[in-house]
Amino acid sequence: MLHDEHTEIQAIQTAHRLRLIDAWDIQPGEKILEIGSSQGDMLAALAYAVGPTGHVTGVDIASPDYGSPYTIGQAIKTLTDSDYGDRLTVFFERDLTKGSDFLAGEHFTTNRAHQHTRECRE
Repeated sequence: MLHDEHTEIQAIQTAHRLRLIDAWDIQPGEKILEIGSSQGDMLAALAYAVGPTGHVTGVDIASPDYGSPYTIGQAIKTLTDSDYGDRLTVFFERDLTKGSDFLAGEHFTTNRAHQHTRECRE
């Protein structure tokens, strides 16, 4: 796991992400577009929520070699190599303000950009 030295922080952040998913009423089988996937923490939570019949597509403007101490490419590879890997597709270096042709033919039941909702804050 990439977050070993910060497990308490990671647990708090994951709990927050799961509360967001609950507030958004994400259901098994949904097809979700997540904009701003970064190192994939929300992708992992969404992949868990949609279950084996759902799918999550992540889009990030950054290149896979961006980030420290781990790059987003390393983090996403860890995630796609996991049990959730078959539920995920991730696109790097994609600027949606310049077009979304790479998503042609896709249909998403839910689109999520990173945001905070008041009811999920502690």
